[in-house]
Amino acid sequence: MEDLYKPCDFSSIHGYPRAIPDKALENLSYFQGNNAISSKTHLRNFNACIVKWCTNHNHEDTKMKLFILSLEEDALDWFLEHDDNTFDSLKGIVDAFNEGYGNRREDRHLLATLYASQKNENETMEEFNKRFNDSVKNLDKKIKPPEDAILIH
Repeated sequence: MEDLYKPCDFSSIHGYPRAIPDKALENLSYFQGNNAISSKTHLRNFNACIVKWCTNHNHEDTKMKLFILSLEEDALDWFLEHDDNTFDSLKGIVDAFNEGYGNRREDRHLLATLYASQKNENETMEEFNKRFNDSVKNLDKKIKPPEDAILIH
């Protein structure tokens, strides 16, 4: 059976290894690559996490590890397809991420995610509504219902 775990080697980065702040891990958003969250939204959420929770740990290896930990399912498979030491900076990972996922969103995944979306356990209603509305904004016009089709009671 193929070993699915492949440790990431950041030893070429000055100061490696540094610890990842617990609060950053607790508040990290995730990107699967096959859902309604766009790469742009994921990067915005990731940057917000870095700004909020990594102010005292603003080191390249910490940010790189956090970004990789934010990848799941198809997106993690995409990352694991790269050889060790392919990336030596967060910018390198983000550039490759944008190239691989920048415009890759299938309508069926977007609609399925909206249909199945629910509030996460530790998420406020405001956070859920924002996440849901961001997903709706990402819908292509050909599948997005017109504004007047939404009934408010």
